[in-house]
Amino acid sequence: MKQTDLAWAAGIVDGEGSIFLQRTNYVDKIYPNAKRKVRREKSPSYTLRLSVRMTDKPTIEKLAKVFGGRCLEIKRRTVKNKKVYGWSACGYRTLEILELLEPYCITKRRQIKTAYRFMKIPRFQSGRGKGSKLPEKITNRRNDCYLKMKEFNHSGVCDA
Repeated sequence: MKQTDLAWAAGIVDGEGSIFLQRTNYVDKIYPNAKRKVRREKSPSYTLRLSVRMTDKPTIEKLAKVFGGRCLEIKRRTVKNKKVYGWSACGYRTLEILELLEPYCITKRRQIKTAYRFMKIPRFQSGRGKGSKLPEKITNRRNDCYLKMKEFNHSGVCDA
């Protein structure tokens, strides 16, 4: 991968991109054949995501070419009725991309560091399998990263 492509992509991510943790909360669910609610005692699920949306289709196509993925047309339009295009990555692929972009990023540096910290936290407790409730200590660490990322994304302050 060319250094110029990485520097270019870092500028796009810094200016137009969004690095965030998506949280999914599990709720009580009524199964069709059940006579009562079944309580699912699971910890919230978090997914690391990187997303870029803009009206310039060639820029999104180049991001897709450099990092893989596709250029998608987003259903919403701008105030001036222009089409919006998007590219995104999630999970460990996001982390791989952020590792490549980090040396060139300025504005999103705190989000990248928080993403690293988040991805080091265990996703499920060893020996208990997926779907089991995580210990409170791990759940709290994951939620702290989520809240920190949310704060950084709303503060508008860069680390220059």
